[in-house]
Amino acid sequence: FEERARLYYELGNLELESENLEKAMQYPNCPVDVYIMFGDNCIGKKDYHKAIKCLDIGVSLFPSDSRLYHMRSVAKVNIGQRKSALKDANKAIILDEDRFEFYSIRSAIYETLGSKGLAKRDADKALELENRVNEKEI
Repeated sequence: FEERARLYYELGNLELESENLEKAMQYPNCPVDVYIMFGDNCIGKKDYHKAIKCLDIGVSLFPSDSRLYHMRSVAKVNIGQRKSALKDANKAIILDEDRFEFYSIRSAIYETLGSKGLAKRDADKALELENRVNEKEI
């Protein structure tokens, strides 16, 4: 199921991907990437509640995977759960402090909470990390 879901994901067939990912998540030892793909799929379709439900399960099974917290923070901020989204963004950064996208979402959350100084700090950090990634690719 996971391989088929990845193929559909690459082809952009979101409905088929969603169906296969839901089936894959029902099996024991389902890899974390399935939860990440399904969460990403739901966020892409603006089904934030479904994304959060899936990512909650993923976090319970893989509590050390920073990507799950990051994605859940994206879903939560989109439904107005800013303080909870901030907790998830903080956890993602604690687990992996080198991902520029983690600082970008936290910056956006701080901005919505009115913490301009913290938002700027994180935006600057995100830019610094993104520049490092771009330099490595050259």
